[in-house]
Amino acid sequence: FASGSPAVIPVTLTVTPGSISAPNATLTFSQVKGGTAPAAQNVSVSGSPGALNFTATTSTTDGNAWLTATPQTGTTPATLQIGLSAVASTLAAGPYSGTVTITSAGAGGSPISIPVTLNVIAAQTFTASPTTLSFSYTVGAAAPPAQSFQLSSSGSASFSVTTPSSASWLQVSPTSGSTPATLSVAINTQGVAAGNYTAAITINSPYSTSAASVTVTLAVTQITVKPTAITNAASYAPGYVSPGELVAVFGTSIGPLAAAYGTLNASGTLLNTSAGSTRVLFDGVPAPVIYASAMQTNVVVPYEVAGRPTTSVVVEYQGVQSTPLVYNVQAAAPGIFTQNYSGSGPGAILNQDGVTGNGPGTLAAKGSVVS
Repeated sequence: FASGSPAVIPVTLTVTPGSISAPNATLTFSQVKGGTAPAAQNVSVSGSPGALNFTATTSTTDGNAWLTATPQTGTTPATLQIGLSAVASTLAAGPYSGTVTITSAGAGGSPISIPVTLNVIAAQTFTASPTTLSFSYTVGAAAPPAQSFQLSSSGSASFSVTTPSSASWLQVSPTSGSTPATLSVAINTQGVAAGNYTAAITINSPYSTSAASVTVTLAVTQITVKPTAITNAASYAPGYVSPGELVAVFGTSIGPLAAAYGTLNASGTLLNTSAGSTRVLFDGVPAPVIYASAMQTNVVVPYEVAGRPTTSVVVEYQGVQSTPLVYNVQAAAPGIFTQNYSGSGPGAILNQDGVTGNGPGTLAAKGSVVS
């Protein structure tokens, strides 16, 4: 037998749970004093090579329990939600520090400390001036001009603007920014029917515990198409109309604010019977439109009125019709356009060359043609 035999070699086996890990960068929260808590922040906790049990605890340097970690116990892999308790809103303005500690018994990397910084901010007071805006609009007319209001706060702070989804007629610009600011309020008139509308513009800020608001009212009235007189378009003589006569219709809301001119049909042979959403009907027959505007619209009297003692004239704008005006019908209603467009004074007459205006110094030659 050999000396020293048998030989005994001691062997030690240490079994550990594994290693636990999580990001440990500083988490920062901002909390308005007296306001709602900001959203919690997520931290991923993992274990290797297998699942590990862990506990999460919180501590603060000031001793107040403003820091939370959920769940307090768990098994990797897990997501830890680190947030603020209601205590945070009661703290005085200033900076605070805390720590979240993740522990897994016997695991490598344990404990993990995650530093947390809390900045409590004094609440800002937002003021809007004025707090009410009023608009009025007549269907078919130009949109009312935009109005504005001033937004200020006790200290410069960011804000965002919201309007009700039902108030598609209300437009605000800008919809976000920093105080002090001037906000413009405009009205979108497309598709707005007659009636009274009210909506609130709400201004929120993460630096304020209450929202500012501006109430906007909009009164929409239906357009009233009101022709008051029909005259010869050249002489402005009133009283009756004639088939084929060029007439001027006067009134209020009898056409668009911006003048619209007549156009030819597709074949280029006839004037269309509408311009600028305006029509003039003689006994229901639409007249060719030469020119349309809110206070004067010029048309050609349809030949269909020939032989009738009277004709009923209706002006239609934006689909709204006027009360009829009844005029006598004459076989002819001659008139001469004048140089000053007033219906009186020297006539707007051209000599045969089509260029020279007829007058005392530019007489027409015998046998020539004047227009």
